[in-house]
Amino acid sequence: MTLPHGFESRLEAMPDHELLDMIGHGSEYTPEALAAARREVERREIDPTVARKVETALQEEAMVDQARANRPLPWVWRIINFVFPFGIPQMLIADRYGMKGYERCRRECWSWMRRGLLFWVISFVGIIALDAIWPIGDREWVGWLIMLLSLAIVLLAPRLIPKRSDPIRRRAA
Repeated sequence: MTLPHGFESRLEAMPDHELLDMIGHGSEYTPEALAAARREVERREIDPTVARKVETALQEEAMVDQARANRPLPWVWRIINFVFPFGIPQMLIADRYGMKGYERCRRECWSWMRRGLLFWVISFVGIIALDAIWPIGDREWVGWLIMLLSLAIVLLAPRLIPKRSDPIRRRAA
């Protein structure tokens, strides 16, 4: 792939920190663009202290991104997603977390919505099935007991089921 017309002149006009930032985020650029940026850095003979400052800033940015990606979902959203798992706003919020880089929050949003949906399905099916077998009538405590049992199943089941290993990641030796 060839570089666009005038790309080298744009590189020449770039400040040093932007040029070093481009090299630091090399995965975002084509190999040809990176090679041109490296040639420009060599041509300018950029001071190593500036390069270290940019590298330090890039490392700090990577640490902030990592912290953002590993931030847990606030308890308020866990409860809302569990009690009201059918809402479009919850789905939009989960996707918004993902777009902003909060990957763990996004995963936990969807996880709590699935748990909430499972809770309501188990509760309603359990109450309807029990009422068909043994009419509940005035014994409303039976419905509450079924909902309590379904809550225990939904919240404790993930801890009792062993996790599958990720086939993509390497196992630590």
